[in-house]
Amino acid sequence: MSASNPNSIKSLNASRLDCESNAPKKYESKSNNQSATFAVHAPSRYDQPGGERSSQLLRSLLLLPIALLLLSIACGSGDTPSLDATEAPPPADSQAIRQVDFRQQADVQTLLRQLGFASVDTDSILYADLTGDLREEAAIPIDSGGSLGNIAFLVFTLRSGAPSLILTRTVDGVSGIVMQVEDGKLVETRGEFGPEDPFCCPSQLRRTEFRWDGSRLQVEREEVIANPAGGPKQ
Repeated sequence: MSASNPNSIKSLNASRLDCESNAPKKYESKSNNQSATFAVHAPSRYDQPGGERSSQLLRSLLLLPIALLLLSIACGSGDTPSLDATEAPPPADSQAIRQVDFRQQADVQTLLRQLGFASVDTDSILYADLTGDLREEAAIPIDSGGSLGNIAFLVFTLRSGAPSLILTRTVDGVSGIVMQVEDGKLVETRGEFGPEDPFCCPSQLRRTEFRWDGSRLQVEREEVIANPAGGPKQ
């Protein structure tokens, strides 16, 4: 029978020690005449800082910035509203001009005396922000009292709390005036009569747009368009 190899015995004993160190150790606790047994797991070499778990943690930490970068790119591809797109709330006095009785306003009274037969159509006053300051202006229609309809408009803004005239428009023919607001701009429409047109129905319409120049409303552009409902009648 051959003699045992001392190196093999040392290796075997080291393996047994390693297994035993990793095996759960049992302890017994006695309290109030009762005993309980619990096990404690000894840490293995994989739980040490230089083990396999530490390598996995290190790889995860290295990949984290890349994952965050990809996430930010994906989220940033959507349509996110900017702060600049947020509209400012209107000021407290945005509708203060509605408190003005324009029938008593000096410029309105002067025009009524010049026309001699017209009146203020208070039910059709047009209120809108025409200067871009989030405060309303007022377009005052002057009614003919007959088939012409509105024969003049006066547009006011408030300056230091008082009405200030920024535009006057009157008829220059046999057609009345229609005022409206489109995309924040004041637009005037009036009839353009041809030689064969009946008095009721002009064959063309003159369309005038106005812009704010900082102190008054000025003509921005004019165009003449066909009137689908006008022209000679058969």
